[in-house]
Amino acid sequence: MGFGPAQDAPDARDAPQALLDMPGYSRPARLPSGDLGDFVRRAACSDTIEHARRASGQPPLEKESGSDAPEPMLYKAVDHDVDGCDVLVMADDPDDLRPVPEGGPVVIQRADGN
Repeated sequence: MGFGPAQDAPDARDAPQALLDMPGYSRPARLPSGDLGDFVRRAACSDTIEHARRASGQPPLEKESGSDAPEPMLYKAVDHDVDGCDVLVMADDPDDLRPVPEGGPVVIQRADGN
């Protein structure tokens, strides 16, 4: 058995039984976004947002460490894009553009101070 694109992986009903003999295994894992094109688009959009922030005098975005939940943000509910890239516009500063967050697990966080 060789490696191949995740979208070509067989579903559980089509897979040979030997592939499903591991406990808790139902079918091969799929790529999070489903294709390489989405990954390339996100990387290009990351560069576009970086350049737009620099042009408007905004500081570079900090890279997430992954250990803590991200700080809550208040942004405008607008459909805004820069060179074909969807972005969030922060409510307190229209020049503060942020990338649209990727999907992930829901994090319940206590709202202290309100």
